[in-house]
Parts: sequence; structure tokens; C-alpha cells
Amino acid sequence: MGAFVGYIVISFFSDNFGRRSSILVSWGICTLGTIIVACSFNIYMVAAGLFLCGCGSDAGINICFFFFGEVVGDEKRQKYSVFVQIFFCLGAMVITAFFFMIESWRINWIALVTTLSIIELFLVFFFVYETPQFLLKKGINESLKVLNQIGKINL
Repeated sequence: MGAFVGYIVISFFSDNFGRRSSILVSWGICTLGTIIVACSFNIYMVAAGLFLCGCGSDAGINICFFFFGEVVGDEKRQKYSVFVQIFFCLGAMVITAFFFMIESWRINWIALVTTLSIIELFLVFFFVYETPQFLLKKGINESLKVLNQIGKINL
């Protein structure tokens, strides 16, 4: 249910405020949901946290695919899309193995892992350009500058 709501809300946000911002917002929502699950003391808090995790994570992955589709050239698009999926699966396996080995995982370890993840996302946020398609749709003149910067990287 959370994924369904996340797809609708985050896609609206993505179309109106940009792919770059919506990736950060979606993973922030997922992180908030994970912290709620870690601090939960009843089943309702767990349900609310998992709902937020679904809202953020599934929509965030799809926005990453859209982002690569708009920014990366045709030759590299498939490779980078596969990388997104591979690293998402590897991350899920590593986190599962990590929490399997730790007995007291609830608050401390989940908060630590999610905090490190969101800090990493904030750092990446400053190195990623907004997609030229969004900039052209909004009529922002910066789109040509971003296209030139992306073109230099894609060579």
C-alpha cells in the first residue's frame, strides 16, 4: 500500500520539483520510516514505519531509473540501470546479513545504518545535476549548461 501511494505522490513531486529533489525526498521518507520502525513500541508504529518505507524506497528506485534514462546516453543507459538494481539488491543482502549477526539490532544499529545512508545521499545530492528534460519543461535557461556538462561526462 505504501508503494502505491509513494508512486503517486513522489511522481507528482518529481514532475513538479525535479528528479534530483524527488530522489532525496523519497529516500528521506524511507529513512524516516526505518527510524520509526526502529523506535516502535507497538504494531501500529511498525505499520506506519513500513508504510513510509514503501512510499519512499520503491518510488526512489524508479526515479533513479528515470533519472538515468534522461541523463545517460543510449550506450550506457542499460549498464547504469542494471547497476542501480544490482547495488540495491547487494545493499539489501548486506543489511540483512548485518542484522542477522547482531542480537540487539533495534534502535542503535538501524539508526546508525539509516543515518549513514542519508548522509551519503545528501553528499551525492551536491554532485548530481538536474535532468535537462525537467529544466526544459520548466523553461529554465540552465538546461543548455547542464546538457554541456553531461555531454562532457558521457564522452
